[in-house]
Amino acid sequence: MATDIAENFEEFSLPGYRDGNLNFRGRQFAEFSDLDKDSTELMRLRLFHTDDNKVIYHIVSGAGAAKERRLYVLSLQDDLCLVDNGRQSLSLPPRQLLSLAYALCGVDAAQESELSLALQEGLRLLGAA
Repeated sequence: MATDIAENFEEFSLPGYRDGNLNFRGRQFAEFSDLDKDSTELMRLRLFHTDDNKVIYHIVSGAGAAKERRLYVLSLQDDLCLVDNGRQSLSLPPRQLLSLAYALCGVDAAQESELSLALQEGLRLLGAA
């Protein structure tokens, strides 16, 4: 089974990490989008599983040409998740990670269940859930 997953990996280069792109080999396993009807800003979250067993969250938000890009690399170390954006990193328990992810994405209670499934899949891939 692990061989089948590895064969589905592709090369990616995502902007928003440090001052450039993050290049990795992996596969996208989830995507979530939301349009703010008042501001017409779109938020798009894509989740990737890498060949070195990390999970990458790529968030693009904004309207028109004014887009903000954020990228977070998650890995599991002991019982903590390490979250790194290329400039700073922090370690926290997996349950707190979910709360942080909701806050970073601006997710409200109505959206939590859909996004929660994707985030839990990411934690499962890391072996934390």
